[in-house]
Amino acid sequence: YYKIGRSKNPEYREKTLQSEKPTIELIYHKESQIKHEKKLHDLFKEKRIRGEWFDLSGKDIAKVKQYLEQNTIHAQ
Repeated sequence: YYKIGRSKNPEYREKTLQSEKPTIELIYHKESQIKHEKKLHDLFKEKRIRGEWFDLSGKDIAKVKQYLEQNTIHAQ
């Protein structure tokens, strides 16, 4: 399962999630706005497991990355 969510410190958030489930791994992060998180949650609503957790395929992950690359500004 994959978590689509925002965090001010993704690496720290990864560690806090690992304390719950040790197989957690941060695979991608990009600075974005709440509206982008909501859009991705809506896009994958049929694949929602619970909260911000989704049962995504490799193609879905590629869509997430493509969406964020096209809709967010690049951090300096």
